[in-house]
Amino acid sequence: MKRQRHLLRRVISVGNITLGGTGKTPLVIALAQEALRIGLRPCILTRGYRGKTRGPCFVSKGNGPLMDVAEAGDEPVLMALRLPQVEIIKGPDRYEAAQLS
Repeated sequence: MKRQRHLLRRVISVGNITLGGTGKTPLVIALAQEALRIGLRPCILTRGYRGKTRGPCFVSKGNGPLMDVAEAGDEPVLMALRLPQVEIIKGPDRYEAAQLS
């Protein structure tokens, strides 16, 4: 079992053992929109499947996409387009990615 690591911010984890087509991305977008509506500053951490860029990197710093689909993957870019004011960080290790925030 992996050891737990703690982040300085509260975390909502969206995922399950089913890989695709279960509505995770639309749910993340809706949660981020609601967080913005009530005055919070959400940050989305994503693995960014199919993106060519390795290691943690910003898909958006809260001003729209900084990467294209080939670099980041389709879902992180979709989220950056739908949530231009939200920071989105891609990385295979989400704890490591969160350190950029």
